[in-house]
Amino acid sequence: MAQPVRLPAHLVRQHSYLAPPDTHFRQASCEEVDCPAWREGFVVDLDETRDPGMGQAQYLRANRRQRAFAEEVLADGRTRFRFPPGQRCLRSSRHRVRIEDRLGLFVVRNGGGEPRLLKPEQWRDDLGEALDDHAIRISRR
Repeated sequence: MAQPVRLPAHLVRQHSYLAPPDTHFRQASCEEVDCPAWREGFVVDLDETRDPGMGQAQYLRANRRQRAFAEEVLADGRTRFRFPPGQRCLRSSRHRVRIEDRLGLFVVRNGGGEPRLLKPEQWRDDLGEALDDHAIRISRR
């Protein structure tokens, strides 16, 4: 089996298409991301005899206006909170969707140097040239 070729850093070109979360995604609702907890409902079992269960149960009860739920005490002493479908889950602040009309960043880094932002067609052409150069180097082995 042939050994991989290690090119000097100055010959390496790295092409990346980036969509940074801070600029290319937005917070989304449970419905937008088809969250299973929103769609099917969810259950949380907490041990209220110690933390963190005690604090979590207090939080749920204090914020009852935000989410409807039913409580029951289980045989082992834990409290079960049952949330019906159609309401925000407990991780809704983490739901994200891509901003559709925001084009990603086309980046080229030559030899580990500073990244350069290119227009999409420039990036495509540069990548094509890099692949052609790579194919020529391979064919010469």
